[in-house]
Amino acid sequence: MIDHIDRNKTNNKLENLRLVSAVLNRRNSSIRQKNKSGVTGVHWSKQSKKWCAQITPYKTKIVHLGFFESKQDAILARKIAEKNFY
Repeated sequence: MIDHIDRNKTNNKLENLRLVSAVLNRRNSSIRQKNKSGVTGVHWSKQSKKWCAQITPYKTKIVHLGFFESKQDAILARKIAEKNFY
């Protein structure tokens, strides 16, 4: 796939384009607008009233990293998982 490094689909300069796999292309996507944590893979669970961290490595199923009292702990768990899986 062709990926826009700066995520701007109208910027088609050669230095902004790269050939990547579908997995890497998805990892370079913007954070969704309804994301409240500011970090991909971290969200507030209404049911447990805790922060939930998860990751989807490659094309496998979602890996649940745990529920956390603090958002910072959930973000840390997600960052560690990114280093381990990617």
